[in-house]
Amino acid sequence: MTESRSRVSPLEIAQRDIRETLTLLRPWRNRFALIMAGALVLLPFSSRIPLYAFVLSIALAAVLAALVVIDLDTFRLPDTLTLPLIAAGVLSAPPLMVLDTLERLAAAMVGFALIYAVAEGYRRWRGTAGIGLGDAKLFAAAGAWCTVEGLPSVLLVATLSALAVTAAMAYLGGKPLARSTRIAFGPYIALGFWIVWLFGPLP
Repeated sequence: MTESRSRVSPLEIAQRDIRETLTLLRPWRNRFALIMAGALVLLPFSSRIPLYAFVLSIALAAVLAALVVIDLDTFRLPDTLTLPLIAAGVLSAPPLMVLDTLERLAAAMVGFALIYAVAEGYRRWRGTAGIGLGDAKLFAAAGAWCTVEGLPSVLLVATLSALAVTAAMAYLGGKPLARSTRIAFGPYIALGFWIVWLFGPLP
């Protein structure tokens, strides 16, 4: 006798993931608002954002703020936010600029491959995961929005800020960090991402 199996449609899966993401954000509404406000304060100082991308920049700030809040709380960067962010970056090229769109797609692939390679190398070296795929997807999104030229600057800002904050927390906490200490790297990628998107690669 054939058993009937319930099938879940991709739309239902997407709706479930969106509800889960909103649930994760709900307890941290104030933190989300504060981070987004801080990001938007920098927007008027950018002279490189074209007019057509101004609304996109506000949407980008909102998504990055949401990712920061979720990663700090759960050590997760949900696909519900990272994958659409990659797609939006690829499609944020000026209208009818097909070559630019392809370059952004290639930059996203380079960004993902770079973090994935680092994560895989660390896993084989230490025998445990060090960087999650969510970080690789967020860095891929940075490539899509900031192009390959901006990726080194995003990584540099993310790494230096992560080291500075981690060292400060260890000093203020009065104890050194252990190998088992978990650090959310997504917020630092988001910081580098936003700065490079607004002001371009570091000189």
